[in-house]
Amino acid sequence: MIKHSDFVAWLKTICPDLEYYEKHASPIPDKPDRLVMTTKTPGAGLTMDGLFDRPGFFIRIRGAAHDPDSTESDAQSLDHAILTAAVPVLIGDSWVTSVTRFGGLGPLPGTPDLGHRTEWAVTYIVTASTNL
Repeated sequence: MIKHSDFVAWLKTICPDLEYYEKHASPIPDKPDRLVMTTKTPGAGLTMDGLFDRPGFFIRIRGAAHDPDSTESDAQSLDHAILTAAVPVLIGDSWVTSVTRFGGLGPLPGTPDLGHRTEWAVTYIVTASTNL
């Protein structure tokens, strides 16, 4: 089972130019403007007789104030880094065999916020060994 903190640590290695917010259960901070926020989701469940789990990770990317193009650029950079990352890869204590996008990558409704920042969102499904 992949821990949220291990997934964020892996993201930092494949796309180090972004700032990541790791406390997924806390309110989202106002600063910095440009920020990547991740939340672990139930995902797609077990596969292959329980040998692999497929958790999901919902990612929100917030861009700079008054600069919606920065949001799109950051989202596309992170998406490219995730989808082209070398696999298999050890994330925490689980071997990951694939990371795929679930649905599209696009603007989050309800933005810009009061700080004039836009957000993009996407969910990824991670296929990882269950270590059983």
